[in-house]
Amino acid sequence: MTAIALMLAGCGIRPTGIVDAGSAPMADHEHQRNVIYLLKKDRLTRVERAGMDGDTLLPLHQLGLGPTADELRAGITTAVPGGLGYVRDDTGVLRVVNGNGPGEHGRGSLTRTARAQIACTADARGTGTPSVGFPSAARSTRTSSVRFPGDRRTYACADFRDLR
Repeated sequence: MTAIALMLAGCGIRPTGIVDAGSAPMADHEHQRNVIYLLKKDRLTRVERAGMDGDTLLPLHQLGLGPTADELRAGITTAVPGGLGYVRDDTGVLRVVNGNGPGEHGRGSLTRTARAQIACTADARGTGTPSVGFPSAARSTRTSSVRFPGDRRTYACADFRDLR
């Protein structure tokens, strides 16, 4: 009997009318878009992916995932193998390493087109606007230097103009 009386009494909260709490919350900015460079007929082609603010290596990891199903149907491919890792050394040079262990890929294991994809993706930044992109011959600005395993030289997207 006591249980029935408690149920009839309710929970003690009095009903109120509709309370206006303002408009729905809105995001204050758009998230960045990452630019990665894939291949179409062995030429570099720019593709955008969703980004995360502050994650500068995410585009390179996205590059290792390769093209989407729709991109594959459109003839877009990649020469970049999965499993690569990327680290920046003390001088800011991006080093390509084997993502599955401490060693680096041996000399010549990455094709020139794979190197071009990595260098141009490393040069693309932020909102989907390449900081270097494919500069004209008059421009020699390098914003990202990439060192590939077994090679003492550093590269930038400008070194692969012939693949655009």
